[in-house]
Amino acid sequence: MEKIEQGFILSGGKSSRFGQDKGTFKINEKTFVEHSINLLRNFTQKITVLTNQPEKYEFLKLPLLEDKIKNCGPIGGLFAALSETKSEWNFFLPCDVPFLEKEILKTLLKNLDTSKQVILPQNDGKIEPLIAIYNQNVLPKIQSQIQKKDFAIKNLLLSLETKIIKFEGKNFSNINTQEDLWKV
Repeated sequence: MEKIEQGFILSGGKSSRFGQDKGTFKINEKTFVEHSINLLRNFTQKITVLTNQPEKYEFLKLPLLEDKIKNCGPIGGLFAALSETKSEWNFFLPCDVPFLEKEILKTLLKNLDTSKQVILPQNDGKIEPLIAIYNQNVLPKIQSQIQKKDFAIKNLLLSLETKIIKFEGKNFSNINTQEDLWKV
């Protein structure tokens, strides 16, 4: 498979530790969200930005989607996206990984396994559940978990058929604070 039909950029977080909206923060003259869009564009036919502040992202001229269920974190973004998508497989990427390498997404796509429900990377032993390819059929499990007020993605992964692609020494740094920029 060369490209997946639908990609989603997760840009709905509160950015409280960062001190301002991360998605619209600029590095190398591009916003974080633009870095993610430019990367994901190589692997998807369409991109939608998941945000709870659509007015901040109108400049992108892309479809914008708000959480259907508020205040439940990234699992709410997955729920909103998978509720709306018409694509069986959906690529997800957070907006706060401006240094992520193209090769990582290429490897995930190359390892798409239709017997699984999610394909995701593990780097130096740490799973990255928001840099992943999810099958639309996980929606009922997400909905059930949200109804139970369990918003932990790691608990969702325990209930899914998951394929983990292992990496060593790659830069998966997500930027949560402005100090994180200096560490990378």
